[in-house]
Amino acid sequence: MRLFKPWAAAALAVAAACLLLLFFASRGPRPVPGARAPEFRLAGLDGRPKSLSDYRGRVVLLDFWATWCDTCREELPDLIRLYQRFRGNRFELLGVSVDEGGASRVGRFARAVGLPYPVLLADYATVESYEISPIPVKFLVDQNGIIYRKYLGAADPAELSADIETLLRSGGKP
Repeated sequence: MRLFKPWAAAALAVAAACLLLLFFASRGPRPVPGARAPEFRLAGLDGRPKSLSDYRGRVVLLDFWATWCDTCREELPDLIRLYQRFRGNRFELLGVSVDEGGASRVGRFARAVGLPYPVLLADYATVESYEISPIPVKFLVDQNGIIYRKYLGAADPAELSADIETLLRSGGKP
């Protein structure tokens, strides 16, 4: 007597494939160049929520960082200079802190180093949707919300600047 029917094995395989497909489809698109940047709504240090879509029409550099990250802290002067160079020119830099210390700790740090650009507090869903690991990691998003480039680790300021200029000149057209 057979305990397992051949059709049952096929049905089990189909069910497993469907579950895997649902799992990967539910995660949304991967955050890679050419893909739409995952939307988020995160609290700023001022307590007001900000969404990526609030910046549609602008080139946006998302910098995922933390106060405890040495590389993140070392590149802050370059990011501040970059922000000062391009701000007001359809460009925004958003520092997205992955610290667990909350707004008070991140705010103290941001004030101490003089961060002139908006700082947002990442949540788990945003960290997952952008696949943040390790840090620092940056995403340059064009005027239409499409990821232009991903930078792992400390980014070369000249390269960032050239990429921003390219997007600003293109006006968001591929």
